Amino acid sequence: MLKRCAVTLLLLALFASSLGASAESSDSGLADFQPGDLILRRQTGLWSHIATALSTNGSRARFSHAGLIVAGAPDVTIIHAIGDPLTRGEVETISWADFAQDSTDLGVYRYRLSKPMRLGIVARAQAYIGTPFDGDFLIENDRKVYCTELVWLAYKAATGIDLIEDKPVQMGQKYIPVDALYDRVIATEICSGTACLPGVRHAR
Repeated sequence: MLKRCAVTLLLLALFASSLGASAESSDSGLADFQPGDLILRRQTGLWSHIATALSTNGSRARFSHAGLIVAGAPDVTIIHAIGDPLTRGEVETISWADFAQDSTDLGVYRYRLSKPMRLGIVARAQAYIGTPFDGDFLIENDRKVYCTELVWLAYKAATGIDLIEDKPVQMGQKYIPVDALYDRVIATEICSGTACLPGVRHAR
C-alpha cells in the first residue's frame, strides 16, 4: 500500500513538473521580445486585404499591419499608427494582447542594429504619439502618418538610413509597403505565426 502511494505521489510530481515546463515554454516567445523589434500582423478586414494587395509580394504577402515593440516581457507594449481612410485614428501604444487579438498571422523581427540604435528607433516613434493617421498615405510630410510610414520614419531618424530606397508607386505616389520593412538582410525573425504567441485569442 505504501509503495503504491509512493508511486502515485511520484507520478503526480512528474505531472506537475511537466505542466510547469509547458507553461515556461509557452511564454518563451514573449520573453524574447525587445524594444525596437518590428511586429507585424494580418487580420481579415477590408483594409487588411487592401494593405496586403499593395505589398510588393501582392497576394503572397503575409502581413498587413506593422508596429514596434516599446517594452518587452512581462508587459509587452506596442506603438503603431492605427486607422483607415474612413474612421481615421492616430499613433498610439497598446498592449500585446490588444495588438495580436483576432489576427490570422503574426511575426516579430529584430533589425540587425545595436541595442542603443533600436532604442533610438523606439524613441523616434514615440515622438509621434497622438499624430493623426494618414488616410491619404502620403510620405511627403510627417504631420500625419500610417503604420508602415511610422516605422520607416523612426528607423530613418534614428539611423540616418532610408530603409526603403526604391519605393513602389501606386496611382502616381510612392508608399511604404509592409513587406519592404523586413527581409533576411536587415532583420532576423524572432517569432512567426500564432503558435509562438501564447495567451492571445486568434481569428480562425
